[in-house]
Amino acid sequence: MKTAPLLGVIGSLLLFVSTFMPILTVPLYGSINYFQNGLGYGVVIAAIAMIALVLAILKENLFQSATALSAVIVIGYTYINFQHAIDALRTEMQVRLVSNPLRGLADGMIKEIQIEYGFVVMVIGVILLFVAGIVRD
Repeated sequence: MKTAPLLGVIGSLLLFVSTFMPILTVPLYGSINYFQNGLGYGVVIAAIAMIALVLAILKENLFQSATALSAVIVIGYTYINFQHAIDALRTEMQVRLVSNPLRGLADGMIKEIQIEYGFVVMVIGVILLFVAGIVRD
C-alpha cells in the first residue's frame, strides 16, 4: 500500500476510535467521551472518519484534506464551546460564591477539569488525514 492511502486509513481509524476515548475529565462526574452515547458531536466525527476511510481505500487523496478540514471545524467548534462554558462557570461562581466558605473548593474543582488523551488521538488522526491529502505517491 502506498503512503497516502496508508496515512488516510490510519488517520481515519484514529479519528473514529478517539470518539470513544475520554476527551474530558470532570471532578465528581468522571470522564466524558466525544460520542456521549450517540448524543454528542462524536457522531459527526465518526461519520467523517468513516467517509475518510472509504476515501482512503478508494485512494481519493484530494478529498482526505476536505474530511480533515470538516473534522477540524467540528472539533474546533466543540473546543470553543467548552472554553466558553468553563469561563461562564468561573464567572458565575465568582458572583454566587462571593462570601461562601466553600469557594476555594469550588475553584479547585474547576481547575481540575482536564482535557484527556482522546483529544490528542483525535488531533493526530486529523493531522494524518491532512498529510494523506497532501502527499502525492
